[in-house]
Amino acid sequence: MAGTTFMHDIKIIGLFGLAGLPGLIALFKPVPMDRPGGLVRLLGLLGLVGFAGFWNPWAGALGGFGAFGLWNHPQPRFAHFAWLGLAGPTGLALGMVILISR
Repeated sequence: MAGTTFMHDIKIIGLFGLAGLPGLIALFKPVPMDRPGGLVRLLGLLGLVGFAGFWNPWAGALGGFGAFGLWNHPQPRFAHFAWLGLAGPTGLALGMVILISR
């Protein structure tokens, strides 16, 4: 019985990858290269990994970092989505807590 609860808890972590999907906006509406934070914006590619969260929960937790790709975007309506990138560290931390508690 405990094994099914564990798997249920781990599968929830995969949903954190959905928070990284807005980072894919940066592929269609890129941030100008003269704005600082280019290395942080590369995390937007991890939004693609968020799709794998349906099959691999740890990939979903990593995909949460994808929203950081909108960091310092010139359009404020897109830049606000960068806060969703906090789902990445939250998902990884939650996963570690679930693993340690078992």
